[in-house]
Amino acid sequence: MILVPIITICILYLIYCANNESITRALANTWITSVSFIWITTELLSLFRIWTSITVLICWLVLFLILMYVGYKKQYKFQLKEVCGRFLYYKNEYAYRKWLFAFLIYFVFVFIAGILSGQYNMDSMVYHLPRIMHWMQNGSVGHFAAGIDFQIRYPSLTEYLVAQVYLFGCSDRLANL
Repeated sequence: MILVPIITICILYLIYCANNESITRALANTWITSVSFIWITTELLSLFRIWTSITVLICWLVLFLILMYVGYKKQYKFQLKEVCGRFLYYKNEYAYRKWLFAFLIYFVFVFIAGILSGQYNMDSMVYHLPRIMHWMQNGSVGHFAAGIDFQIRYPSLTEYLVAQVYLFGCSDRLANL
């Protein structure tokens, strides 16, 4: 189930790239659109107390179908060679590839460390994860009785993102990412 949001976000990025936007602008627009989608769906589903993994999956599938329809109607031709060409070919090709390779190696090590290590710091165990567990149990992100005021006092957008990962992965292993 975790692949549905990943594929949908990739298609969203391809649509932004097909509009001849720069790589940076396409990534920024993809990030803003996907985080806004997560925020809006979490709040709307929470309003009716139906915020579960099934309803969130349905929302992601609806977004996927809408993006596929937009891609079909505008007749975007997503060519992997063209999209990858933007990443791989640059004016100073050698230096660019060297930095791209270094970034990818760093990303792989951070990804592996995030997967292998669990949540163990006090902040996660006392504030972040219990807040998400309360939300999942209640089916809503509304306020709840808490023994620690941190759980209801601070802004919650980052917890929305972690909760999406937790809803799809059914584990806190991916919360580090």
